Amino acid sequence: MSNEVLPFINNEVVELLEEFDDDYLADVFRIWDYDAQDWCGNYPILFRFEKNDLILRNNAGEFSARTGSIDTIDSTGAMRETSEKKGVCWRRDSAWSGAIGMTSATHLILEYVARWGCGVPSMDNVAL
Repeated sequence: MSNEVLPFINNEVVELLEEFDDDYLADVFRIWDYDAQDWCGNYPILFRFEKNDLILRNNAGEFSARTGSIDTIDSTGAMRETSEKKGVCWRRDSAWSGAIGMTSATHLILEYVARWGCGVPSMDNVAL
């Protein structure tokens, strides 16, 4: 089933995001490529909330999400999330710094996902 506002996000993902609406956003991580000195393409983004982690993935335009504790210190965890075999790690995405400490961050995440679904994973012009 598709979400009416963002049709490429299924209702299960939206419902999972909404479960975090009353929780504080503590940090946001993305996978960093040491060699390229840049973010790793379309790989997942980790939203660390006060009570749990939420990892959001774009699989060729279809979004999925899961919850659970993610070890952002161990680089093998980042490698498992990518096809890369070395040179990657979880790294804080400072573009989200204005949202850290907020509750009701779901609308920001959905706005980001809308851009990501269009191939532009950027926080530019997202109102924090």
